[in-house]
Amino acid sequence: MSEKNYPNLFIRCLVMVGYILLINITNGLPMMTLALPNGWGLVVGLVSLVVSFAMIYWLFCQYRKWVVGQPGSDQLAPDQPLGDRQDLAAQPAGSAADKNQGRLAAIKGLGQPNGKLVVIYFLIMRVVVAVLSWLILYLNGDQTTANDQAIIDAFSQGSTVGILVALVVMCLVAPLAEELIFRGLMTHYLFKGKQTHLTAIVASLLFSSVHLSTNFLSFFLYFAMGYIMHRAYFQRMKLVDAMAVHALNNFFATLGVFYLIYFG
Repeated sequence: MSEKNYPNLFIRCLVMVGYILLINITNGLPMMTLALPNGWGLVVGLVSLVVSFAMIYWLFCQYRKWVVGQPGSDQLAPDQPLGDRQDLAAQPAGSAADKNQGRLAAIKGLGQPNGKLVVIYFLIMRVVVAVLSWLILYLNGDQTTANDQAIIDAFSQGSTVGILVALVVMCLVAPLAEELIFRGLMTHYLFKGKQTHLTAIVASLLFSSVHLSTNFLSFFLYFAMGYIMHRAYFQRMKLVDAMAVHALNNFFATLGVFYLIYFG
């Protein structure tokens, strides 16, 4: 994408605000089913999930639009079959050729995550979360962030159908939507494909800002999580890696929520 095809910075910022506000729909709309009885919850849950996945597909199309034509993609035409890129197929993770393969994956689809990379970044994230959670407990007397407490309250009062829908949101919808916005579009639209520390920092600050932080440590916790997922994305420029780390983290966090509800 040539420089002249990007809107100016002010317009890009406004558009990013719009993308971020969409999270209230993709994530928030299905969560409404927690407050509904099972019958209505099933109907509203299915409809809202269809809407959420439709919006996720639209976000992916926006992401793919801005990846095409960025540095390195002159050799990665959208209509070029994956099998024609044998020179990129076996490159080590993090190499320039591997990152070009990541851009091609964005053009053709999400591709497959690198299992080893995902596990490494997930373990790093869990260590960071454990340390910061301990600090929050030590300094504030409460290990649970406001975001987690809101989820616990909603789950503890929700219907069976509502809880099942909420699980789909937390473990699938949220990782897909949030990674497309905070890692994908933030990098390739707002920062025009620049893979810099500034890109990761700004995206992580915005990621943290939507997670109901009530103090500096909880804000820093979500910032650190966002930054780790950004590094996972930058490793190969395959958004599916960050999505997998995010989904795995949310799955284990959900297990923690159920533990606190039933055994805490």
